Amino acid sequence: IAGLGTVVGCIAGMFPVFDPETFPSYLEVLRFTIDYSKLNLTNQSLLHILPESTGTFFTDYYTIAFTVILLSGVIFFFKNRMQHGKLQSEGLIFYSIFTAILLFISIIAEKKFLPYHFLRLYVPLAIITSYGAKQFLQHFKSYSFKKNLPVLLPLILCLLILSPLARYGNFVPMIAYFFSDTQKYDTLYERPGLISVNRVQQKEVAKFIKQHLRQDEIIHVMSIGGMPIYNFAGQLTASKFGQSQFYFAKGIPEIWKKEMYNEVARCSWLVIQKNDVFPGLNAHDRTSWESFTMDAYLHQYVQENFTEAYSTDDFIVFKKQNR
Repeated sequence: IAGLGTVVGCIAGMFPVFDPETFPSYLEVLRFTIDYSKLNLTNQSLLHILPESTGTFFTDYYTIAFTVILLSGVIFFFKNRMQHGKLQSEGLIFYSIFTAILLFISIIAEKKFLPYHFLRLYVPLAIITSYGAKQFLQHFKSYSFKKNLPVLLPLILCLLILSPLARYGNFVPMIAYFFSDTQKYDTLYERPGLISVNRVQQKEVAKFIKQHLRQDEIIHVMSIGGMPIYNFAGQLTASKFGQSQFYFAKGIPEIWKKEMYNEVARCSWLVIQKNDVFPGLNAHDRTSWESFTMDAYLHQYVQENFTEAYSTDDFIVFKKQNR
């Protein structure tokens, strides 16, 4: 029954793909994904970027404490295998280690080393880490806690400090600020130089637009990190594009750029980000503003039909002229 349900579910899920109105869009995304997979998104050599990105993931995102427990789990697993032979209960750990290795190789093969590419490792790593934690606890039970307190207590405190618990302690106050002090909460997410951590500026832009926005007017945001502006400005019908990568990056389908031209032609407000350099997405080192100015057709159209209305350090706002 479970197998039949899986087959029926898969078939039902495929119906949208074969819809004549949506199938061409799936092909466009497929072609873009193929082209994107071929792009070299970094100028650094593999020997340089691989240790750097891997180290950042395991020490920052996965945390040092969990990485230590993970490595301990691998050591305990192979130690038990050598001492006791094949353990039926540990088959899951073997396949988790094997899967983690294959997934890590896939990251190397793709040559894409942004943090979210490593997230595919989380499931097998979580299983191995859980096993390592269990082995740790069993190992420590054989020691007298009181006799070894001078050694065990600093070790436990160190693991807690280097675990996700410290990060939770850093972020929990933000929840309170969200409800009690909105201005302070916004300030915590305003960091110069980080392309998507400019919440104060996003709200300033949205506030200005909202003060002048008519009900029938549409906003278009050209940005990697500024899409919350739609929400802050109360724009319920946002762009088709999640970010400017999908019309300014290398390898994008020409039809997507034409659709962007159509959106700009329909919009009354145009917001462009000036500092969103992101080679890992665009395969070039231009900001949305620089890509906009290099597009002769788009730049000329905006010059002829829009006027600059507002700006912040990271954003420029244009208003369509009334004809």
